[in-house]
Amino acid sequence: MIFYLNLVLTLGYLHVKNTKEKPAAVVVAVDKNTGKYALNTNGNIPEKVAPELKDMAGKLGGLGTKTKCGNIVGRCAEFRAANDLMLKNPRLKAKDIDISGALRPRGRKHVKRCDNCGAMFGPEL
Repeated sequence: MIFYLNLVLTLGYLHVKNTKEKPAAVVVAVDKNTGKYALNTNGNIPEKVAPELKDMAGKLGGLGTKTKCGNIVGRCAEFRAANDLMLKNPRLKAKDIDISGALRPRGRKHVKRCDNCGAMFGPEL
């Protein structure tokens, strides 16, 4: 599974690298049950958020809250990728999603998972 995540993440990196916008991070989230995946970057809080993710965000102060780690809940690539998968499959649970480590497109460096994403999705794979 980790090889698969890294392969998709590399493809995502190559795609993002050639765009005008240079996000801080890109990740891939994979539905463990179906193998479907979502690639996403950090950015704005999604307009529509899966109910389970909204509840998880509430435990951190709610969407849009800047936490002690300095990040804003709901803007991370991990959150956005998981949300994409969960909106496509409303029965999908966060525990059934694997999320890759984040990659910074500028320089292709690993980005450590923030405390918010660690609390919601667990440690990096």
